[in-house]
Parts: sequence; C-alpha cells; structure tokens
Amino acid sequence: AGAGDGAAPAWSRETLERGTPGWSEPYRSPDLDDAVVITFGAPVRGTDGTAIGAAAASVRLDFLSAVLRKVRLGDSGIALAMSRHRLLIAHSRLAIDTPFDPVANLSPELRAQVEPIVRHAEAGEAAFTAIPVDGRMYRLTIRQIDQTGGLLATGYAEDELLAHVRSMRVTQVLLALGGLAILAGAIVVLSRQITR
Repeated sequence: AGAGDGAAPAWSRETLERGTPGWSEPYRSPDLDDAVVITFGAPVRGTDGTAIGAAAASVRLDFLSAVLRKVRLGDSGIALAMSRHRLLIAHSRLAIDTPFDPVANLSPELRAQVEPIVRHAEAGEAAFTAIPVDGRMYRLTIRQIDQTGGLLATGYAEDELLAHVRSMRVTQVLLALGGLAILAGAIVVLSRQITR
C-alpha cells in the first residue's frame, strides 16, 4: 500500500504512523475470505529514508487457535492469547468469529479477580492466581508476549493438575508398604535361622 493511498487498509496506516514493524489488532479481512486475521506490517522506506509504503503478512486467527489446541492442558484446561488492546487472537476451545475482549465478557465477580493479574501481566510482571470457575478451582497464569505487548493466558483445573501428584503419592505409599512387608518377612526368616 502506498503512503499517499487514502484507501489503504488500517494495518498499513498503523504501520506508517508507528514507523516501526509491528502487529495489528485483529480484524476481518475481505482479501482472505472475510477471515479474522492479525497482520504484521513493516514500513518500506525510500532511498531518502522516508516511508513510501508498507509490507505485511497476515495470520488467520483460526490457525493460531489450532496451534493452541495442540498444547496439553488436561481435559478442561484452556489457553488463550490476547492482543495489546486485549482483543482475543487465539483460543484453545473457541472459534473466533469476531474479535472481542475476553476479560470484559467475564462475570463481574470473576472479572474482579482476573483484572488485577491481567494488569500485572501487562506491566511485564509475573501473574499467577487461583480462581473458582463453576465450582472448580483453576490455576491461572498470564504472561506478556515479548515484543507484541499481547498476553498469553493458561488455566488448569487444580484437581486435574494435582491428580498425578495424588496418583504418585498412592504409588509411593504402596511401594513403602510393600518394602516394609518384604523387610518384615526377611527379619522373620533371619530370626528363625539364628534361633535354630
């Protein structure tokens, strides 16, 4: 798209205004069958260093969501990515037909718990908390995505996360009891041999 083109797409205008490479907010692209996409735009400069246009590559959000679905999150865990303006760009369980703010769509009670850790993540700080969702506790982690300003969030059901720990604990107890039984048997055998 040319710098003087009044009909330039929003990603092109944003790239030229920003003057540096960067990601757009999600939008519906008529050039890609009306799919929701994000675009990485970079200014193209003339020999004198002024921006004369912008080059870009777009990624469909359904592709990004398919990538997130491959992350092992247990039976009920979720993962999602948000843009720097908190618009949903990928979700492990939802198809994204229209960009929206997933934090704003939470119930008021849940939003009051999630909002502070989102702000911590946006500030580049570690953000981790436990929140109740539909009667189950979830471990929620939110992290800023380097260089984009966006956020990556994962939520694991606590009972699923700790199921392997409980299973290991039962295995350890059974092994300990089995070891004690073998030791007791060895002591009985040795004491009989000694008394003979």
